[in-house]
Order: sequence, then C-alpha cells, then structure tokens
Amino acid sequence: MYGLGMINESLPTHFAPAERLGSASLAGFPEKLARLDSLQLLENMPVMVFVANAWRQIVYCNPSFAAALPPGTPERVIGLRPGEALGCVHSVKMEAGCGCSEYCRHCGAVKAILKSLQGEEECMECHILARNGQGVHALDVQILSRPIEYEAEVYSLNVALDVSHERRLFGLKRTFLHNMINAAGGLDTMFALLDAEQGDELLQHIPVLRKSALSMLQQVLYQYDIMAAETGRLVVQNSLCDLSSYMLVLARQLRALPEARNREILAHGQSCRVWTDSRLLRHVLTNLVVNALEASPDGARIRLHWSTTDQGVIIDVENPGTVPLEIAANFFKRYVSTKGEDRGLGLYSSKVFAENHLGGSLAYIPRERTTLFRLFLSDSPESA
Repeated sequence: MYGLGMINESLPTHFAPAERLGSASLAGFPEKLARLDSLQLLENMPVMVFVANAWRQIVYCNPSFAAALPPGTPERVIGLRPGEALGCVHSVKMEAGCGCSEYCRHCGAVKAILKSLQGEEECMECHILARNGQGVHALDVQILSRPIEYEAEVYSLNVALDVSHERRLFGLKRTFLHNMINAAGGLDTMFALLDAEQGDELLQHIPVLRKSALSMLQQVLYQYDIMAAETGRLVVQNSLCDLSSYMLVLARQLRALPEARNREILAHGQSCRVWTDSRLLRHVLTNLVVNALEASPDGARIRLHWSTTDQGVIIDVENPGTVPLEIAANFFKRYVSTKGEDRGLGLYSSKVFAENHLGGSLAYIPRERTTLFRLFLSDSPESA
C-alpha cells in the first residue's frame, strides 16, 4: 500500500521528509485501527491520542484529540499532520506542511514521532503556538510516542497530556511573586528612609516612593491582564491615543528600569494618533524593550521608532545583535526562553495582546546584526 498514492515528493524541506500519502490511500484506516485492542483501551481516555503513519500523517485519533482541534478540523483530520490539525502557525511556513520548516527542527512533537517511527519510545514536551478563528493561543503538551506495528508496517502511537494549566499557574505565580518582591523591596527601602529622616528633607523622597508604587501597580495590572487574556475574560478599553506623546513618556519611564542601566533608549517617530488600549499597548512595548535591554551589552542603544502607513501604525523595537536561528525559532512560544526555567511568558503574552485584543500583529523581522520586533496596529474609523 505504501508504494501507492505518494504526493509532495519533490517539495523542499528543512527537516522531516515532505512526501505523504494521498487521501485515497488512507481510506478506511481509522475504522481498521479503531478495532485494535490497544487503541480500544484509549478510545475514551480523557487524554489526547493519535496514531501517525510513516509520513507523520494522522490515521486515527480518539475523541479527546478531536475535541482539541479548531472548528471544522475533526471532519478532515485523517491525512493531516499533527501541527496542521492543531493549527500550528509554523505548519504553513513551507508548502510541504508540518515538520518541514526550520522552526520544526525544535518541535518536541516532530522529534518524538520521528524517534518512535525508528522503533524507539520517546517522551518530550511540546510548545505550540496555534491559530484558530479567535486568534493565536498556546498549547503546551507532554507527548509520549511509541512504535506500534500494524500489517507489517510501523506506526507512531502518541499520547499527549495537556500541561498548559500546570505550567501557566506555576509560571504566573513565579513571575508575579518575583515582580512583587522587587517592587515591595523598593517601597520598603523608601519607607525606611522616610522613617529615619526629619523635616523637609522627607519631601525629596516622595517622587521615588511614588515611582515604586506605580511600578507595583503596573506589575499587578500586567499579571491580571495576562490571566484575564488566558481565560477569555480580558476587557479591551480603546481610546484615541496621541502616540508621539505616549511613546516619549513610555521611553522616559523605561529608562528608569534596572535593566536600562548603562544602556540608552532612543525614541523618535511621526506625530500621529491611534485608536487602541493604551494599557495593553504598554504591556506589549514594555516586554519588547525589556527583552531588548536584557539581550544587549553595556553601551548599547535600544531604538523605538513609530511611523504611519495607509493601513495603520508601525512601531519598531530594535537592538544590536543577531539572534541565532534556534532561538528565533522559539520566539512567541509560551515558557520557552534562554533566560531559564519557567521564563518566556513576555513575548507570548505580547503576541496574544497584540493580535487577539489590539487587532494588530507582532512579528520578528530578521536583520543583519540587528534584532527587530515590529508591532502593527491597524487603522480604524475612530482613529481617523
């Protein structure tokens, strides 16, 4: 059977093989596999189960896996690869589909499936940035892949456990506590100084004290908005924003961050207005600038630049340095970071805020000797 109906054999690929079986060659497979004793035990398990053939195409899935798919996908899931079925944004980077782009080199699901098709059991964690009719969202799964044999051919049996809730809860708690400790520490220091000083000298500490209180408030709002966005409860509050004034004030506030020490933040752009939620916009830009500061050496210049187009507003955040491909491939994935365990929430949340709630887009733009993130906010009748 495997010698018949092959397609995509000539398509280029950067990782896993591109060829796959045509739909006619897969007819009747789900029903045949469903009769296997090993799969009948998993049919009604509350975990996602799917079987992939030698070309990584889904030839069987249980109801739990089908329930996790975007609307309209379960009816045509047979023959798709896992990333295509789940709506992974990288599955459309290459015409050959899931598993064939540069990004797929770092996908735990692809690597686990390939390992099992070679006859070895594998367990890996997979972070997927997916897109459905409601925008981008994250899927965090631990995937167990093991080989099974059917009609003298090797297939990959995959059990995927959703670990999103566990990772999200732990990551949010850790980040929240870390930020609150820093902000509260600043307040505690200032209160100690106020207690020790006397007379009018106390007044000189008031601006610093207010800055610490504002920092704490912003961190609390940021964590609240992340949790609200993750649970579908975030309320967007748009208003007309003078972008030039807004950006200059934001740049001044960001220069006071500890990460900005020995680094310069330059801000310039056209005079314009935009219809947006200024609080969410601040979350996005702060994350991008902090990332740029942390990735830059002493003496570096971080550039904030904004301009208008016929469709809307573009805001660029740029810092010196080239990002290795293996790192860039994981941009915007939740909990994937070079900074340590349980980091990597900033770029992901910025992507969600920008595309799901601000009606724009956020992308990494590869440049020689430069790291550039571009935020686009679309125009609207209100802003006009």
